[in-house]
Amino acid sequence: LTPAYARAWYEMAKSCNINIIRLHAQVYPEYYLDVADEMGMLIVDETALWGSAINFWYNDDFLRRASDHARRLVLRDRNHPSVVLWSVANEIYARKADDNAPSLDWIFARYAEWAQEMKDLDPTREVSSDGDNDLNGRLNICSYHYPGAGDPKRGKITTIGESGSMYYSTPPEVAHAIGDRAYRTSNDRMEAVAIETADLIEGYRKWAAYSTPFNIVWYGLEPLPIDVKFEYEDL
Repeated sequence: LTPAYARAWYEMAKSCNINIIRLHAQVYPEYYLDVADEMGMLIVDETALWGSAINFWYNDDFLRRASDHARRLVLRDRNHPSVVLWSVANEIYARKADDNAPSLDWIFARYAEWAQEMKDLDPTREVSSDGDNDLNGRLNICSYHYPGAGDPKRGKITTIGESGSMYYSTPPEVAHAIGDRAYRTSNDRMEAVAIETADLIEGYRKWAAYSTPFNIVWYGLEPLPIDVKFEYEDL
């Protein structure tokens, strides 16, 4: 991918009245931040620490490397004005547990320590753990994934890192929006998803600091032809 791809993504988002994007579950090339700075797109900058892909909680080397990874992200990106929030991780609650793994609360405590390290390196921004609420009360930000439209009333700044059922729903789960047409074609199902998402957004506006539909870049951009040629300045 290239800076031109990042620019196309942000332009598409802006055309949908989206002004904040979460860089999901990996460290993106820095030009995504450069382009966001130029275009005025707000960014939630997230580590590559991803609960459902990690099973080494008891490994001291992993713990050391995870801390270093989170710190390096902040040191690289903290001078980008587009960054408005750090995310220490994605869905730690979904970790792969086994008999040797520590408790989820112990794991949350480690991530809260790394979040504090990130905040120490950049006191100007808060740190969340996307989809993990507030790590059992340890963070100032409470982050939800796929909540309903009702206000959870947690008494903290609340964010919604993933919303809408585009990623996981089948026709029965969205047929309430358009009836039996949801079963007819993929496009009909997507229309139902869009109606459902619009209704959710109206509810979220009453209580969430921001919400991001998941995942607009995966489903919103048409794939480029494999023989596409880029100009030199795009590389």
